[in-house]
Amino acid sequence: MHPVLFKILKRPVKYTIVEEYEFKNNIGEDIRLAILLPKDGAYQTVSNISIDWDKNIEMVDYDSLQVARVSGKFTRHNQKIVAKYDVQIKTREYSWQGNIDNSYLQPSKDIESDSVILKEATSKITKGNTVEDAYKIYTFVSEYLSYPTQNRIGVSQSAIKAYNCKIGGCGEHANLMVAMCRASNIPAKSISGLALPKIAKLSKKAWNHQAGAHAWVEFYADGRWHYADPAWGGKNNFGKIDGGHLSYGCKDKEHKIYLENLKWAKENDIYTIIGSMTAPLKYICSSTGKVEITPMGYIDNNEKYIALAVILMIIIFLEGVVFSKKLKFK
Repeated sequence: MHPVLFKILKRPVKYTIVEEYEFKNNIGEDIRLAILLPKDGAYQTVSNISIDWDKNIEMVDYDSLQVARVSGKFTRHNQKIVAKYDVQIKTREYSWQGNIDNSYLQPSKDIESDSVILKEATSKITKGNTVEDAYKIYTFVSEYLSYPTQNRIGVSQSAIKAYNCKIGGCGEHANLMVAMCRASNIPAKSISGLALPKIAKLSKKAWNHQAGAHAWVEFYADGRWHYADPAWGGKNNFGKIDGGHLSYGCKDKEHKIYLENLKWAKENDIYTIIGSMTAPLKYICSSTGKVEITPMGYIDNNEKYIALAVILMIIIFLEGVVFSKKLKFK
């Protein structure tokens, strides 16, 4: 079914996500491939993870994500490693219980909640730390920042810089909202993840993903955690899970996990990094030989397209039956 139908029925949206890593290699060359993968969370379930590699596969579990560490020697020329997993994401108004880390109230990289400028700006918007106060911050950030029109590769996602120039992508939207929440004593964190398409395109591109890299916010108020996406804005992106946000957890923690696995991939500089990405694909690959890698991510929607076609045919048939009966009784 189309995600809109899942949303109407308030049922989790289901996806099958595939990551392909295609190699140009010779037999006997050694590789290390670390693939960062999402895991079960407050509004998502991840299951049926498979990695088609017949050598070493180690699954390392972290607080907010998991990493598949793939290693070994190639046994044939030009091999391909495919990671595949199923995802279900809630579609309804939702809040949840969870632990509060003290760091979610402290300033951090690109989240300058101790900035005098941001503190003063926040004090003009709200005085408390309730859900209503968080919504005021959310609305302010969503309306205050304009999306950039120029190339954004390598640009800082600093909250204070975004506030000063009034321009920012999803990362700056998330960081500014988090900084202002923390300045108002509302625990909050920037979430790194993927925005999953309502219907995936049939075309696939190397070095890309049909799902887009995205960032949003989780904040704690009135005794529960809540979701907000200030980059998309509006009432429907505050407190209401839309079935299309796949979380990899707190952005700061994801970065630390990435660096840890970068160290694993290099193994005291014995291996050379041949490819890595932090978004939208999240992986690190190294080799001791001459190896080339081409990654690609996509949504496996074959069954959904078939199901959608069947549903549309049934709807058209039923509408035809109803219409013919109306004509008969006229």
